[in-house]
Amino acid sequence: MAQFEQVKGFGNPTLVKQGSVQIMDDSDKGTKMKRLTLDLPEELHRVIKINAAKEGMTMAEKLRALLSKYYGLDLENKNGEGK
Repeated sequence: MAQFEQVKGFGNPTLVKQGSVQIMDDSDKGTKMKRLTLDLPEELHRVIKINAAKEGMTMAEKLRALLSKYYGLDLENKNGEGK
């Protein structure tokens, strides 16, 4: 049987299946985020999920990194930090 947890931040407290909600980590703080819903073929979804897990990241993190690289954006150093 699925376990549920109470999650705040959806207006009223909401019960959701554990693991079904991702909370952004500290690296996302200060970055205004927009949601994108994307339908993918099952095989592509599976390959992305496996690859992201092997690299220790979420699918969202993996896709953000790939899209940032493709479009030539350096989101990690957006404030001139680092390099």
